[in-house]
Amino acid sequence: MYKPYEWAFDEEVANEFENHVRKSVPMYEVFHSMISDMSKFFIEDNTNVLDIGTSTGELLKKLMCTKNCNYIGIDNQLAMVKKARSKLDKIYKIEHEDIVNYKIDNCSVITMVLVLQFIKQKDKQTVLDNIYKSLNVGGAFFFVDKIKASQSNINDIYNDMYYDFKIDNGLSPQEILSKNKSLRSIQKTMTLDENLILFKDAGFKIIDVFFKYNNFIGILAIK
Repeated sequence: MYKPYEWAFDEEVANEFENHVRKSVPMYEVFHSMISDMSKFFIEDNTNVLDIGTSTGELLKKLMCTKNCNYIGIDNQLAMVKKARSKLDKIYKIEHEDIVNYKIDNCSVITMVLVLQFIKQKDKQTVLDNIYKSLNVGGAFFFVDKIKASQSNINDIYNDMYYDFKIDNGLSPQEILSKNKSLRSIQKTMTLDENLILFKDAGFKIIDVFFKYNNFIGILAIK
């Protein structure tokens, strides 16, 4: 049971993450599979494949293909880094890094799933700028995040459906409330249009929505 007001990506959460995230995020495995399948059109030999906010490394492992690449996962939570390292082969490089200050180049694919909502508002554009700079021309950025609807009445519907989803998956009302309260000052969701502005200001011109389920969105952007 997650303690009220104490939600954090600590060792306890890291150990339960793969189970908990499936109870908390609709179609989690679906958009993972979509990213894995589409990434094969972009991954090139002798390049870097980067997963930002890799958590336990599930998506990074799915990105593995026959190309000779460096597969790198970064996370700013040490408990997640340790968990990923314990699960994955040495071929995957897992680093304890903060994406705001992280620098890399020669990337053919970069993924960032359910991360931007937890980055401070003042740093979001910096993160997108750095991702764009890190990609090779023709490289792909796969992005999934929780968003808010531009209209409050629609947002209310999405939130109610999201609550029902979590209840149906076995989370208790107290667990849901406790996590929501603990994330109030941390989680900074934006509308789809606000996210797209970040992408365009970073330099992306080829942008498409590949996934949409209520208040969760998937975007593919190509440099």
